Amino acid sequence: MKKVTWNDLHNATFKELKKTYKLSDRQLENAVRGHMDGANTQERRDLYKTVWDKKE
Repeated sequence: MKKVTWNDLHNATFKELKKTYKLSDRQLENAVRGHMDGANTQERRDLYKTVWDKKE
């Protein structure tokens, strides 16, 4: 499994991320968490919102 890039998290849609990286919902959630080292609660909330708002 390739590591999801920071830019892809912000620019790609939820569906594109899952297809490109061949991830399930749970694996994508873990990939997002992997980018949150040292993030505070608000930063985590913002990143999840950025990714999941594009879930359509």
